[in-house]
Amino acid sequence: MRKNLLIAGIILLVVGVVFVGTSLSLEDTSLHTSSILNFNSSTNEYYSSEINLNPSNELIVVSGDKYYLIPSSDLAISNSTNSVSFQIPPTSSFDGNQIYSALNGSYYLVSFASSPSISYAVTSTHSISIVYLGFLLLVGIALFISGIVISITGAMLKPKARTWEVK
Repeated sequence: MRKNLLIAGIILLVVGVVFVGTSLSLEDTSLHTSSILNFNSSTNEYYSSEINLNPSNELIVVSGDKYYLIPSSDLAISNSTNSVSFQIPPTSSFDGNQIYSALNGSYYLVSFASSPSISYAVTSTHSISIVYLGFLLLVGIALFISGIVISITGAMLKPKARTWEVK
């Protein structure tokens, strides 16, 4: 009994670690954020690094300044007067945050403000839902804790006292 409890506890412990590791690694690959902008002194524009999107991605932009999402092919010819004609309109917005969905290609965020504050995140819409990842994380933590408790219980149980009958 003691040995079986110890083995069961270790198995639960390992499964819990695998669940937690899996949920954290999948969650890490589904969201990429940045707020670094480069400056082009000849056009007085700030621009992001290249953002590669496919139809299964969403781009979420948080900015207090005016900015434009411009296809990478139009970056070289855009300036403060014609950027409006190249910009991609957002699919939706909430609380001042802009969301771009179902885009395919390479894009740049461009701003002509003196010191723009722009943050953006690219998330995969087809990846495992954050709810499922959270559930997997909670189950992994519960299994890990259960494994520790059962392993300690199995290790601390005293072996059964054997009684010998003399005839």
